[in-house]
Amino acid sequence: DLAESYSNLGAALKELKQFQTALENCERAIILKPEYAEAHNNRGNVLEDLGQFDAAVESYERALSLKPDHEYLPGSLLHARMNLCDWQDFDTRTAGLIDRIQSNAKASLSFSVLALSDSLSVQRKTAEIYSQDKYPAAAKPVWSGQRYEHARIRVAYVSCDFKVHPAALNNIGMWERHDRDKFELIAISYGSVYQEDATPEGQMRTRLVKAFDRFLDVGGKSDEQIARLMQELEVDIAVDISGTMQGARQGIFAHRPAAVQVNLYGYTSGAPYMDYLVADRVVIPPEHQDGYTEQVVYMPESLSANDDSRQVSSRQFTRGEMGLPESGVVYCSFNNAYKINPQMFDVWMRVLQQVPGSVLWLQGSGQERLKENLRREAVARGVDPERLVFADRLESMAEHLARHRLADVFLDTLPFNAQTTAVDALWAGLPVLTCLGTSGMGRIAGSVVMAAQQHVNKRVVADLISYGRVRHGCRRYNRCFPAVPVRGCDPGIFQQRAP
Repeated sequence: DLAESYSNLGAALKELKQFQTALENCERAIILKPEYAEAHNNRGNVLEDLGQFDAAVESYERALSLKPDHEYLPGSLLHARMNLCDWQDFDTRTAGLIDRIQSNAKASLSFSVLALSDSLSVQRKTAEIYSQDKYPAAAKPVWSGQRYEHARIRVAYVSCDFKVHPAALNNIGMWERHDRDKFELIAISYGSVYQEDATPEGQMRTRLVKAFDRFLDVGGKSDEQIARLMQELEVDIAVDISGTMQGARQGIFAHRPAAVQVNLYGYTSGAPYMDYLVADRVVIPPEHQDGYTEQVVYMPESLSANDDSRQVSSRQFTRGEMGLPESGVVYCSFNNAYKINPQMFDVWMRVLQQVPGSVLWLQGSGQERLKENLRREAVARGVDPERLVFADRLESMAEHLARHRLADVFLDTLPFNAQTTAVDALWAGLPVLTCLGTSGMGRIAGSVVMAAQQHVNKRVVADLISYGRVRHGCRRYNRCFPAVPVRGCDPGIFQQRAP
């Protein structure tokens, strides 16, 4: 009848993704000791992983009332509220959280702050506090200066997300294109293990295994055991693609398994053992580098990768099928709910007010409280709640991409931009409207859009040059065409200007 044991067991089972049993143990602890704040907090963590944000908020609030200085709880509570677009006292709660962080309090997980503050100093400080507390550098690193003499550089990508997940969906094409004459690729997977079969997860598993020279499932090992395995494999460069997101294990890198350790998830780790962060000059301009503990390494064009083999279904959806009006502008934002804040929603509602007949198309499958909250917020801003349309989840990614065609423009969020959702929209042919913030996560969609624009410009210029050479024998195209329009471009301009 020891409540602490049941609570701890619940926390351990959560990490093993045995969520229902974890929940039962947390609730058993609460029955035994109703005033035990840690049990309520652990219950909230399990419920959040299950996507039951309404119940998670109740647990977090109860824990906070019992222990106001509970570590990391204020950030968890605010993040759960944002998943419901519950903005009651939003500005006050956010300001209070930031004040606690600036006072060196253990107030929030680093990921949760990305949607709350665009301040580089706040994001860096949150990450440093969390990293030092939870994943300090090991007293004795696994890698101790050994130099390897390999025919190919060994690069290990480390993650819990080798599955149908944005981290894999975005990078699979990149992994398949590594120069195998120079690099040996190893996948270190500590996430779920999937069978290679006809299911979407099974098909992704088959493709991932083929993309790497070695694909290792290591979820049953401790952080230190995984680090030692990587050292035994003589990994030259270790790349973390999960960071501090759900299910991530930064502790592997705290043991320093490789000579070079790289952050590929876009926001700072706050950890001294992460050497480099991969970015581009839009996501992290040189003058912003002080906001990151890593040394920034720049890609020549864009940080974001995309899988160019993704199919967009040929299915022609109707607006009626998706609950959209047959006429009028459809603004779309398929970002996660926690990225929406009151200031962003103010802007969107002003747009709807100024564009008669327009609607806003959002994600919201299975989250009735989320829908209720947003409809109430629309009414408070003088907008008919029926002008908010919520998309149901589609199992087929190809069909999800295809339904983007029903929208007219994708509206992005700030301070936490779209990344995968922006790439999805552009890949489906839907224009993306974004704003550049200060932090990297507030500039990622801008990077994607600029890279796409640059690519389109290159293609249009190349096509026009080819047309001009064939049709007119023009070889002085740089002087003939100093500026090439992207939209409405007609090769006929050569007939007007080539001479």
